[in-house]
Amino acid sequence: DGGKEKWPVGLTAVAGLSFSLSHVTEGIAVSVSGYSHKLFDLLSVLVEAIANEELSKGRFVMFREIIGRSLANAGLGEPLPLARNLHDIAISSFKWEITEYRRALASLTYDSFAAFVTSVRTSSAAATLYVHGNFTASRARTESARIASLLDNFVPLPRSCFPAFRSPLLAAGPAGPWVLERLSPDPVNIQSAVMNVYEVGVQSQEANAFVDLLVQLLDERFFTKLRTEQQLGYTVSVGVSGAGRVSRLRFSVQGSAASAPEVDAAIEAFLADFLGNVLPNLTQDELETNLASLAALTLKKKTSLVAAGARVWGELSSLEYLFDRPHVEVAHLAAITRSSLLAFATKVLDPASPLRRKLSVRVHAAASSVGPPPPPGVDPATGKPYIVIDDPLAFRAAATLAPASDKLPTWFIVPHVTELDHPDDAWNAMLASENGHASAYSGSDSGSDSGSSDDDS
Repeated sequence: DGGKEKWPVGLTAVAGLSFSLSHVTEGIAVSVSGYSHKLFDLLSVLVEAIANEELSKGRFVMFREIIGRSLANAGLGEPLPLARNLHDIAISSFKWEITEYRRALASLTYDSFAAFVTSVRTSSAAATLYVHGNFTASRARTESARIASLLDNFVPLPRSCFPAFRSPLLAAGPAGPWVLERLSPDPVNIQSAVMNVYEVGVQSQEANAFVDLLVQLLDERFFTKLRTEQQLGYTVSVGVSGAGRVSRLRFSVQGSAASAPEVDAAIEAFLADFLGNVLPNLTQDELETNLASLAALTLKKKTSLVAAGARVWGELSSLEYLFDRPHVEVAHLAAITRSSLLAFATKVLDPASPLRRKLSVRVHAAASSVGPPPPPGVDPATGKPYIVIDDPLAFRAAATLAPASDKLPTWFIVPHVTELDHPDDAWNAMLASENGHASAYSGSDSGSDSGSSDDDS
């Protein structure tokens, strides 16, 4: 908050700059973007505020009221976001249910907040800085060191203590299937949401290639069947749920025409037809056409610094460092055959597969036109009774976790990447400086191009 007093928001807009601060799993994320001339000055003001500024009691009360109003309205409206949140709590990321946040906020006082801030500022910490855009490598190094110096009051975090998020691995526990249900907190909501998740397993480039191809083959067919033909919901989609190095296929439906068990049954009927008829009859020409279009999409040149930077930042924050990931995954795509695709899909989705792991997340309408929420019942695909998850936090705590990345932050230079707007640019990155603060930079040693219209960040 202190940074806003030293550099008001209105002035950042006049200077062609913008910034954001957010709470992430690892701590606090700060993002600045705009013209490069004053970008590091803005970043230094924000970092110095995080390290040293005190929040006045009056502003603390104001922000607590703002957050309280936001939490009071959380869960109202469409049910699919609530289903996603429940999914994240149970098997994806470090989150809590809205009721937990409300209880925590109710007990928060200015004194307890001030004590927490003091404890954070006197504890071990590390920072990761990624610089991308209209900068030389030498300036990136110099400015990174200047930003790191503002955090000298923190004790450097040992490299072995860097946070490594690990996702629950359903395959390591009972075969399931599991169901996680809640009644919508919105009393006038007439819609229900179902999110069926099927675990693929620990991520690998080969598995990612199979998953991307399956999503491409499934998405339009799934929408056509459940949305256009059966009209079970107006929000119908297929996607990938991936966090903590675990990949999962996700099928989502939101609507008011059917109960959650009926939607669950429709999803399973669609998958049975896909595995029994669509994939076995997929022609070689259809496979090659889909592989070619997916490869072109994967290798498509990023047209903005935000998009290009997000891909690199993902490698840095995950400690994966696979900066040529698109080319690696396209190489795995080229190796996919009709038989290998069918075998992979059968392993993940077929009810008869011993490796199938399913979680059905349901949010029932509070004012449903199809009657009160029915009991969980059985999995329509296997006939097995659902294992009910009453407490997603307890489920997560008891689950076996997927292995974390075996890499630690270290100094390195990212190889030349050709998808940048200017082929002469090189992506460079550095992590874990000697003082314990991690940093990363990206720029060109050969200078900058002032004609670029993209913002720097």
